[in-house]
Amino acid sequence: MQWLFIFIVLIILLFLTGMALMILFGIRALQRFRLIKEIPTSMSVDVEEGMMEIKGTVDPVPGSRYFSPFGHVPCVAYSAIVEERVSSGKRSRWVRRFSESKGDRFLVRDRSGLTRVLMKDADLHMANTFNVMTSGFKGVDPDSGRVLRGLGLPLKGPLGILNRTYRIRERSLPIDHEIYVLGTATEMDMESALKDEALVNPYTIRKDRVLIVSAKGEEVIASHYMVKGVALIAGGVILGGIGLLIAYTLFINVL
Repeated sequence: MQWLFIFIVLIILLFLTGMALMILFGIRALQRFRLIKEIPTSMSVDVEEGMMEIKGTVDPVPGSRYFSPFGHVPCVAYSAIVEERVSSGKRSRWVRRFSESKGDRFLVRDRSGLTRVLMKDADLHMANTFNVMTSGFKGVDPDSGRVLRGLGLPLKGPLGILNRTYRIRERSLPIDHEIYVLGTATEMDMESALKDEALVNPYTIRKDRVLIVSAKGEEVIASHYMVKGVALIAGGVILGGIGLLIAYTLFINVL
C-alpha cells in the first residue's frame, strides 16, 4: 500500500509541475503581449535609456553582412537547418544533418536615423526565405544541390536511383526588410566602424528583461504572444486537472 501512495504522489507532482511550467510560460508570453501593446513606438532620434520600441528597415553593421546559404538572401542574420528522413523497417525519423546560424547585431533605419540592436538571447522571429522538402522523385534545384554536396550530403540514395528525402528550412533577417524591435536601450561604446556615422545614436537596444526582434510586424507578433499565452495557460490547467483526476481515480479504486 505504501508504494501505491508514493506512486499517486509522484503522479500528482508530475502533472502539477507540468501545469506550473505551462502556466509560467503562458504568463510570460502574455507579459510580452502587454509590453507590445503598451509601449509606444519611438523614432531613432528619440531613443533613450530604458524600454523602447522601434520600427524601421534592416541595415547591416559593417562586417556583419551575410548571404543565406540556400536562398542566397543578403541579410544580417540567418538560420539554416537540413534534416534527412531515415527509414528503419516500417518506421522513419528526421535526422539533423546540418545546422548553422549567423548574425548577432544590426542597425534599424527609420527616417530620423539609425539605432543599433544586439540580438543575443532575443526572441527572434525571422522571415522564411527558403523552405523545401525533396522526395524520391522530386529533387532540389541545382543551386541547393551544389550547397548540399558542398556540405558532404549525397543527393541520391544507396542505389543511385531515388533522391534522398531532405527537409531544408531557412530563415533570415533580409537587408531592407521591415523590422520590429522591443528591448532595453542602454548607452554603450560604438564599434569603431560606426564612430564617424553621424546618424547612429549613442544608444544600443539589447536584452535586459526582454528583447523581441521580428520581421513579421507588430500586429502579427502581438497576436502570436496572445494566442501562445492563452493556449499555454489553458493547457496547463487541463493538464493539472487530468493529473488530479488520475490520482483520485487510483486512490478511490484501491482504497
